[in-house]
Amino acid sequence: MATPGTTAGRLTGKDFPTLRQLGAGWEHSVDPGDAEEGYSGNGSPVLERNATEVGQTAVPFGCERPTAMPAPRYALETDYSHRGSKVVAVRSQFADARAARAFYEGRAANLRACLGTSGSEAIGPLVARVSSPARDALASDRTPQSDPWRELSLLDGDTVVMVAAQGAGSLPDPLARTLVRLFRR
Repeated sequence: MATPGTTAGRLTGKDFPTLRQLGAGWEHSVDPGDAEEGYSGNGSPVLERNATEVGQTAVPFGCERPTAMPAPRYALETDYSHRGSKVVAVRSQFADARAARAFYEGRAANLRACLGTSGSEAIGPLVARVSSPARDALASDRTPQSDPWRELSLLDGDTVVMVAAQGAGSLPDPLARTLVRLFRR
């Protein structure tokens, strides 16, 4: 099994907010790895991700993707928990700011095109809500009836940050706006 690094391209753990910056209720968590996905943990809350996989999972499977999304070159993840909810933050680096904007805008268009699309009766809607808590930032509710996640994405130069918090109500708009400010470099 592969052990992911703690950097990806020029991305390092310094590209993510510290616990002190995030404030009360935030903790780091360490991903132990996943044998089925073929990787072991590296003992750190920061791990290199497969950039192609990050691009593929940025829109729920089952959603059509009428708008193209360029693939990131590098992706780095930091795992947190906030008041007991799992929070995964991924910063993806692109060839340049134009490619990052094309990914961000393509993802936004694809999420909006998927609003209300059901994966099945058991899963419910794949995307239930899309909003913009700040400029160049998008919040969405993913699989809210079966496995609720609140997602936030933001454009930041030649990178796109995606933050996913598990659980309904886990990332309210005031917190999302704060995270947009903290995740921008």
